Amino acid sequence: VEHDGQLHEWFDPAELGPLARCPELAGLLRENVARYFGVPPGRQAIYDEDGLLQTSTDFARALQRITPKLFVYDVQRMPVDMRDRTVEALEMLDSEIEQSFECFGALKY
Repeated sequence: VEHDGQLHEWFDPAELGPLARCPELAGLLRENVARYFGVPPGRQAIYDEDGLLQTSTDFARALQRITPKLFVYDVQRMPVDMRDRTVEALEMLDSEIEQSFECFGALKY
């Protein structure tokens, strides 16, 4: 895990066992990031090499890499250009999710 430009050997993903696939994984990791790095869950932006991690599925995939690496940011202190790129990516994702809802005949809200 990298936070504030420092690498930390925070935990061994191989030791997660069945927890690596549980629906609570993202929440558990966010709680631990808050405790270990002092970044409250509501201000966390956690990335891997491919981008922002949001869901437990995202975290599980990131941790299955041969050499997983997570990047922890406090959104109030992250570089503006990175925040802007992330917002653009989230807007695209939101649009794709909305299309999926429409495909299934469901209303988004």
